[in-house]
Amino acid sequence: MGFAVPLAIRKPFKPLRTLLRVAGLFLIGFLLNLTSHKFDFTTVRIFGVLQRISICYILLVGIHCLTDYGSKYLRKYGAMFVVLMSALYMGVMISFEDGANCSRLNNLSKLCNFTRWLDLKVIHYEHMLKPTDPEGIFSTLSSLLTAYGGYLFCLVMKDNKKKSDIARQWFSWAIFFVLLSFPISLFMPYNKKLWTTSFALLTIGICGTMLVLMLGLIDVAGSPGGRFSRWIDILTSPFLWLGMNPLAIFFLMDLTGVLMIRIIFVGDG
Repeated sequence: MGFAVPLAIRKPFKPLRTLLRVAGLFLIGFLLNLTSHKFDFTTVRIFGVLQRISICYILLVGIHCLTDYGSKYLRKYGAMFVVLMSALYMGVMISFEDGANCSRLNNLSKLCNFTRWLDLKVIHYEHMLKPTDPEGIFSTLSSLLTAYGGYLFCLVMKDNKKKSDIARQWFSWAIFFVLLSFPISLFMPYNKKLWTTSFALLTIGICGTMLVLMLGLIDVAGSPGGRFSRWIDILTSPFLWLGMNPLAIFFLMDLTGVLMIRIIFVGDG
């Protein structure tokens, strides 16, 4: 999602279109949750994947606009803000304590962590995924780091014209993020449910590496007139369609899952 922001948000900025896009994402995600809970507003889960994407998207749009649309001279301030939010997330998470059964020894477990504690206080137990909502309120700070990684890779692409320069910088950043995740994982282990900072950094590095591989496969080996261009076009065309319709695919996938749960009953015998 972060990769799309510099491509979609250009001068002149159209705030109404952006707000409608964010609201649409959030409401579609909430509608999917509402469907799975049989339209029971007393137990419906408030947050989810699309809701988190919408929040990270509007935050990145704000960063993009306030740094003069990713200007080379101002983008460092956007990076500083994201680093500050990640540091805040790590500091609060690893120092959290809540009674004798929830200390610093186990404050990153599924039943003892600040993300769960905050969600219980704000949105309450009935409206969250149990025991800890992976798309909870506080872990959005860490997921912003993941979104910013995609944003950074897009800025690198826009800054460079040569594919070799893009690939080299992408790969350098990918290695940097992966290596940075190792020392952080010593005090904040990789954990998808909590979307820990180490996990966010690792996923940025893996995605960056995949971008380099796709660049080499599609834009270099599959360039027009190349020996394997025709076969690469055939093999990658389904993925091109998938990449152009991610929201519709996610919506149908989630809706299909809800319907299958309603239709297929699994008994004990």
